[in-house]
Formats: sequence, structure tokens, C-alpha cells
Amino acid sequence: MTQMEAFPFKKRLSEIMVTPATICEPDASAQHIAQTMVAKKTTAVLVGNTNNRINGIITENDIVHKVVAPANIDPAAITAQQIMTPHPYHLPPQTYMFEAMAYMLGHRIKHLPVVNQGEAVGMVEINDLMRYRSQKAMLLLGTIREAESLEGLAEIRGEIIKVARSLLSETRSTPEAMEIISYIHHGIIKRVFEICLEEQIAEVGNTPDIRYCFLIMGSGGRREMLLNPDQDNGFIFEDYPDERQPEIDRFFVP
Repeated sequence: MTQMEAFPFKKRLSEIMVTPATICEPDASAQHIAQTMVAKKTTAVLVGNTNNRINGIITENDIVHKVVAPANIDPAAITAQQIMTPHPYHLPPQTYMFEAMAYMLGHRIKHLPVVNQGEAVGMVEINDLMRYRSQKAMLLLGTIREAESLEGLAEIRGEIIKVARSLLSETRSTPEAMEIISYIHHGIIKRVFEICLEEQIAEVGNTPDIRYCFLIMGSGGRREMLLNPDQDNGFIFEDYPDERQPEIDRFFVP
């Protein structure tokens, strides 16, 4: 087994992406795009300009459903701009593989442009990631994003010990296992916050007009969480007048 196969999730997208990214002009015909996919042996192309600034993405699924399947469509007449999915999800090249897989599963996408400072530098496909190990951990992250209740998240949390056993059976280092487990805990905490926020808005009303952020601190902030970590969380608010304190407390301190 190669080092890449044994410890793939410490790899970054810059190390595994297909580069350069295949990019077509917005006015390129669907026929030209399909021919490019065949020539490049790829299942997706990006739509952008000569500076590699992307406007959209076209996958083989788009070709089938928007060009081939409809009647009376001339592939030579329809353009990339007409069939592309605009503003595609993307991640920077320094992103870890396990973060990218969780992101793709969460957004239900199979192709991920790798973008560095606005410039498309590569492409990653979900199949490239799924063939590596630790799929159990990544699938669990996808399930977290779909959870609709705190009870559902509690059930998911009970699966973490199985993931830990799987990671250790793969002879992973303890720091790597902790980082992946921490990422799962982060996903659960984030989803708990989202659900609680939705419930609070439904009960009390809209969030006060103030900027704030939710923090994960301690071992969670260092990505050193184990199976049953304590919770060191908090809020940071922008500065606001003292007279707004009751309004802020009414929403954030129920």
C-alpha cells in the first residue's frame, strides 16, 4: 500500500487535482464542449475567460439533459452560457481531501473546481476521493448535514466510536484520527447551532440586527477532540450600545 493510500486525507487538493482545469468560453457551442470532454477524457468543463476566471460549470449530465434529451435542439447552436450551472461551488487548493469530500457530499456535487485567488487551477471529481479509505467518516458528515432534529444528531453522534475504530484499524496516526474525529464533531456542533437558531427565530422572531460569530474553542478549536469532548463554545458580537443589551439577551440568552 502506498503512502497516498494509507494516509490520503492529509493530502491537499493541490496534490490530487487534475490540472490545468479544462475551460471553455461562454459562447462555445454545446457540440464543441461535448467534443472537448471526449478529447480530454473528462466529465465536466468550466466556463470562463482567458484569465481562468470561472462563470459556471458544465457536466456530462448537463449535456444529456439540456442538449441530447430535448427535442429540436441543435448542439451547434446552443452555447455554454445557456446550459452551464452558474457560480459553481469551489474550494481553494490548500483544502484537505477529507474536508473536500465532506463539502461535496454535503452539497451533493460530483465535480469541484479548485480555485486560487479567483483563478481556476484544477478540478476534482467525487469518484477520485471516494476510492480512498475512511468513506465511513465522510458519509457520516453527509448525514450530519441532512439531520433535521437534535435527536437525529444524537443518534449520529453515537456512530463516532465506530468511525474511530475504523480509523485506528487503518493504522492511522493518533493526530490524524483526532483531526478527522474533530471535523465530525465540528459538523455536529455547527448543525446543532443551525437547528437551535431556526427554532429560536420561529419562537422569538428574527435575529437582532447585529453581526456576530459562533466560536468553538479549547480542544475543538485545536482539532484535538476525542470521543466525548467537553463543550467550550462562545459568541463574539460587534460593539453595540448598552441600551440594546435587553434586545440581544432576549434572543441569545433564552
